[in-house]
Amino acid sequence: MFGWFKSGGAKQELSAARFRIDGMSCGGCVRHVEAALRAVPGVNVQQVQIGSAQVAWDPAQSSEDAIVAALAAAGYQAHPEASHDAE
Repeated sequence: MFGWFKSGGAKQELSAARFRIDGMSCGGCVRHVEAALRAVPGVNVQQVQIGSAQVAWDPAQSSEDAIVAALAAAGYQAHPEASHDAE
């Protein structure tokens, strides 16, 4: 259910992207990245593996820039690879 969620009874469309993440080398990095992503309002973490993450977010609450900034604050350089509306 990544294409939408209900907020106050109304369906909200989500955006989604895969991010290339530099500096990840182990399972601890995966957990650190997951925690950083989950702390961003409106973000739904779909998958994190060494070197990348797939996330969806509510554009009314967050953005690609906010996600990149959260990962930078956690010590990782992130680059969006592809962005699209989640279905």
